[in-house]
Amino acid sequence: MTGIALGALVCLTTAPLVADSGHQLAPAQASIVIPPAEEAMGREFIAAARQQLAFVEDPLLVRYVENLGHRLAAGLAGDTDRLRFFLIESKLVNAFAGPGGRLAVFTALVTTTRSEAELASVMAHEIAHVAQRHLPRMMERAARRKIPTTAGILAAILLGGQAGAAAMAATTGAAMSDQLRFSREFEREADALSLTILTDADYPADAMMDFLKRLDQESRLQSTEAPEYLRTHPLTQNRLGLVESRLRQYEDADNSPSLDYFHAHARVRALFESPQGGGSVASFLHGVESADALGARAARYGLVLALVRQGENTRAVKTAIALRADYPEYPLYGIALAEALLADGKALEAVEVLESVQEQEGVAV
Repeated sequence: MTGIALGALVCLTTAPLVADSGHQLAPAQASIVIPPAEEAMGREFIAAARQQLAFVEDPLLVRYVENLGHRLAAGLAGDTDRLRFFLIESKLVNAFAGPGGRLAVFTALVTTTRSEAELASVMAHEIAHVAQRHLPRMMERAARRKIPTTAGILAAILLGGQAGAAAMAATTGAAMSDQLRFSREFEREADALSLTILTDADYPADAMMDFLKRLDQESRLQSTEAPEYLRTHPLTQNRLGLVESRLRQYEDADNSPSLDYFHAHARVRALFESPQGGGSVASFLHGVESADALGARAARYGLVLALVRQGENTRAVKTAIALRADYPEYPLYGIALAEALLADGKALEAVEVLESVQEQEGVAV
């Protein structure tokens, strides 16, 4: 299915959606509202998206993204249990909030962030789009004004790159200008609410500003096109100024490094980045030698996975055994050892290791 067909699917199923109130929801009033018709549309939307996007099925990474998403949504009222979080393999630095509370982040976005707070800031922003009912409001507005742009916009959000640009170009110039203005309004609304979502989950509010500024600066320094996230989420000086002015309202929060985040970051690199680049054995060896203590642990974990991916299974087993011996309390290292053993043809030993991990309190594998 093409991106435009996917967008058309959304358009055809939006009739029951709640009309646009035209007003921003204050943070104290924000809640997740997902009527059954929208949830059904969300399921159809994801089913169609799976035909053109590579959804990550790795259970450890899926669980990490889901846990982070639900931690952020915990401070909101309403249908938070209906939110669904996905990870998509892609070189695009992007995230999106689809219909029916379906939210996705891309693997390149994960590896571009430098802390869990930065990743959380992006996810909080997408949750804010859902809480503010931006997609239903955009579609209702488009229907009232008879602007045939929704299919193109949604295709651009999902596809990005050249395919997304082609979809955007297929719409009329006047209609695109109107939707762009409305999109920027939504970005400002989502920024305001996402700061509350972020800080309610005990993350520092300035993580969002740090991430947005760095993305913008890096693209300028490298003389490259803006990352997909900045194209689908327009970044203007006015928007930056408003975010910065709001930061003063929030107290400093603990920004201590997250062990789970650094290991999820390493796992994404090892499984999905180029074996000759960020996912290479050499890059993880460099991390082991140069990183701080937590970073070195995550690099050793990534090294095990990179070795397995490269087919050096015996070396991977030895590396995993040493890592687990140093930190026996952290279950991911046992799981990594089991992965290495299985790749090395030692299935029974792998099962024994997994059973021992499962015996650890609160761990299900």
